[in-house]
Amino acid sequence: MGDCHQGETWPIARGDGAGFDVFMLREGFTTLDITVEHGIRAGLLPGPHKDPFDRMLIAQAHAENVPVVTNERTFEAYGVRRVW
Repeated sequence: MGDCHQGETWPIARGDGAGFDVFMLREGFTTLDITVEHGIRAGLLPGPHKDPFDRMLIAQAHAENVPVVTNERTFEAYGVRRVW
């Protein structure tokens, strides 16, 4: 991951992940656990896009009605709101 504002490096970019939870809270982000429902939805997705990580993000976006932050236009083909 790249740099944050004011030259601050994302904690996970340092390799140890220490402080990442604090960073997420401070920046107003929340985490989203992967559920069985998400897994089922990902497995049932149609189409040729087979990347399992992308399929999970698509399934979560649909189940939770949230956008995905990505520059990949593939997500739009699945009706996912994309923020970039």
